[in-house]
Amino acid sequence: MNEQINLVEPRKSGFSLRGGLSFGLVVFLAFLLPIFFVPAQTFSFFMSKSFLIALFVFLLTIAWLIERIKNRDFSLSKNLIIISALLVPFSYLISSLFSGSLRASIFGYGFGIDSFGMIFTLFLLMFFTARVFLIKKKIIYFYLGLLFSGVLIFFFHVLRLIFGPDFLTLGILNTSTANFIGSWNEIGIFFGLISIISLLTIIFLKKNTMVKVVSYLALIFSLFFVALVNFGSLWLALALISLTLFIYHLSINKGHEEKVFQRKNVSVISLVIFVISLVFLFAKGPIGGFLPTTFNISNFEVRPSTVSTIDIIQASLPGNPILGAGPAEFSKQWSLSKPIEVNNTQFWDIDFGSGASFLLTSLVTVGLLGCLSWIFFFVMTFYSGIKLLKISRRSQFDHFLSLSAFFATVYLWFFSIVYVPGLVTFALSFLFTGVLLSLLYQERVVKLRKFSWSRSTGKSIVLIAVMICFFFSSSLGFYLFTKKANASIKAQKSLLVLETEGDIGKSLELMGSAVSSFSDDLYYRLLVDLNLIQLQAIFNQEDVPEDQLREQFQTVFTEAITNAEKTVSIGSDNYQNWMTLAKVYGSVVPLQVEGSYDKALEAYGQAITLSSNNPAIALALANLEIVNDNEEKGKEYALTAIQLKNNYSDAYYLLSQIEIDNGNEEGSVEIIEALAEVTPNDPKVHLQLGFFKYSDKNYEEAVTFFEEALRLDPYDVDVVYLLGLTYNELGDKEKAIQAFTHLQRVIPEDQNIAVILENLQSNRDPLFGLEQTQ
Repeated sequence: MNEQINLVEPRKSGFSLRGGLSFGLVVFLAFLLPIFFVPAQTFSFFMSKSFLIALFVFLLTIAWLIERIKNRDFSLSKNLIIISALLVPFSYLISSLFSGSLRASIFGYGFGIDSFGMIFTLFLLMFFTARVFLIKKKIIYFYLGLLFSGVLIFFFHVLRLIFGPDFLTLGILNTSTANFIGSWNEIGIFFGLISIISLLTIIFLKKNTMVKVVSYLALIFSLFFVALVNFGSLWLALALISLTLFIYHLSINKGHEEKVFQRKNVSVISLVIFVISLVFLFAKGPIGGFLPTTFNISNFEVRPSTVSTIDIIQASLPGNPILGAGPAEFSKQWSLSKPIEVNNTQFWDIDFGSGASFLLTSLVTVGLLGCLSWIFFFVMTFYSGIKLLKISRRSQFDHFLSLSAFFATVYLWFFSIVYVPGLVTFALSFLFTGVLLSLLYQERVVKLRKFSWSRSTGKSIVLIAVMICFFFSSSLGFYLFTKKANASIKAQKSLLVLETEGDIGKSLELMGSAVSSFSDDLYYRLLVDLNLIQLQAIFNQEDVPEDQLREQFQTVFTEAITNAEKTVSIGSDNYQNWMTLAKVYGSVVPLQVEGSYDKALEAYGQAITLSSNNPAIALALANLEIVNDNEEKGKEYALTAIQLKNNYSDAYYLLSQIEIDNGNEEGSVEIIEALAEVTPNDPKVHLQLGFFKYSDKNYEEAVTFFEEALRLDPYDVDVVYLLGLTYNELGDKEKAIQAFTHLQRVIPEDQNIAVILENLQSNRDPLFGLEQTQ
């Protein structure tokens, strides 16, 4: 075996997989990643992006394996940045193996970034990217691919800003903030990246007039979108980077690089960007909100606060401090330890899949080992980048490449520390880190040790065997990912068929195919919901013999139980799966099916242990007790739900209905009045109170409640209808006619409205003749 320390240089001539195909794949991925999606409702946005990354990494893996077998060599490095990069996916793998939810930790829920499979895939992408840019000029093509993608995104969204969100929806972009990249904040992060590269190009590549003009245009247009998004952490990142560039550029002009930087003075453009960033960061209101207000952009992103995330860390970390709960398992820890204060917010029923930032989330999912591995990787990347900047000053072009790769990498990883980046931003972080690694290789900051087995037949066989094993494992991973993607498509089709066609049979067939393709507990839960719809359809049948109904019921109910039990077997630590099982048994409690109440109660009990602060479980138990003729117990659970969430309107309505059923209308009104005190801005509460007063012929108070409900929700036709009738009872014919005239414009197809309006104009009872017309 020959062993030598050298830099693996590309061939000078001829076609190589690394220099040709692999290079083209990485550049094409940089271009496609921000803009790629499938314009169909059955293809989820993140599934499309994930599949693109998985496909390109698989192709890069094949190219790399063929080259290794062909050249009979292998390169390794003992540099700390490489060790830190290997340590991160290793920590995710170990955490997955001991998580108790191996399948979920490996493949994740949906197509997020926090599973072992995605982390491993992206680190492979980083290493492959580092190997294809061993000629520095090739990095420019990478930047151009990203720039062209940015140009397409810019013009596409400018057209949507001009013509409105209904223009160029492509079937899925249905809001003003919908975009190709992910969240609205992420499109700002993307254009912030473009602005950084443009800024560095302006500073360090001034000789080419065309490059200078294009760079200034790219900077201006990208800053326009950054201002349109107006994301605080983004302005902070730009402020820090522009200030650092200003100071750095000032310092190198005082050094010994006169030949390289002799024509350069203080970087005024960096200072301008710094000032602009500070203005938008601190002078909010009219300045920061000018562009979003002008273009009617409303951006509101929901994620847990830092305080709530720390609460989850403190609750979950003692259980497994080293390895955490497992990759992609934050949502379960959130359900288990959610701060009770969250219940009184509008996001009380969201099971967040991540915390306030990706790094903080990793403390919960992969524990101290995973979090410290990330920190080690970030520190070594930053440290190695600083060394690269010192070495690359001998050439202006080399220094530009080093600065751009370094600052872009630091900028992108910054958002993993303060934010939860989406898949595109996260993947770009790995791509730019790969570019930085390629420069580190070339400047010998990172040295590769090349192992060659060209003269040893036995060792060549071993190498080939190892490569083949790696190929089959990669193929298996890509195959399983493809099955997961296929299951997602079929599940989406199933729901779409149910919504648009109402074909329960076809919907069941598609959902069954989804669970056959990839046994995910989510798909089984959806399958159970379809089974329950089937049961309801069986109950609604008329003129069907009782024996046939019983047989149909038994068949579908058995399927529902089987699917619900599979849901639990896949994820027994997920409260939603136990809720599904309880829902199935609870659906037949009114039929007095033997054992159904006890099994539903047991399943709800399991759900409570996994989500003790969840008021929805308490309310479900209240409904279960009521249908089991245990009204007092039902009231106790409803009150428990209110204790957990004091503005839980469904629990108040249930208590109110119980009082009405018992003939206690006064008690029912008092309950809704109590709800109005804790939810003064809920139009439905005022509508309910108005209806109570109207039924009691207390029209003066009724009109007050109805008017308040209409103020809170001007589009509720039910409120306008009742308000018009109330005005009539109070003798205000003019307002009553105005109300029903408005309704006739809004719902012209409703013939009853026309009859009522004619009656009012003819001084008759508004409801006169309605029975005859119905």
